[in-house]
Amino acid sequence: MTLPPLEAAAFDSPTPRQEEQEMCGCSTHEITEPVQMKQIKNADLTLRVDDMTCGHCAGTVKKAVESALPGTQVDADPSSKLVTIRGTVNLSAVKAIVTEAGYTPSESA
Repeated sequence: MTLPPLEAAAFDSPTPRQEEQEMCGCSTHEITEPVQMKQIKNADLTLRVDDMTCGHCAGTVKKAVESALPGTQVDADPSSKLVTIRGTVNLSAVKAIVTEAGYTPSESA
């Protein structure tokens, strides 16, 4: 049994207009523009955490903030008692996270 030769047109991918016509009418197939996340560059928050006394404390604060707010970068310095967070300007969220981690944040002078 010999099969008929395949035409090249059978391998052409459909145009976007053809794909829209072939899909059902539900909204899951609608083409939407991708959501753009605005990232604030060079946004820093600095908090004072007086009860951050050692490297372990600093690591706990750093891990808590970076885990809760993905994309942030935290520098926690126990000698100066300062925590600098890059990538967010949400002071209340950062304070809540540090408090939840067991420390007492205050705004730096």
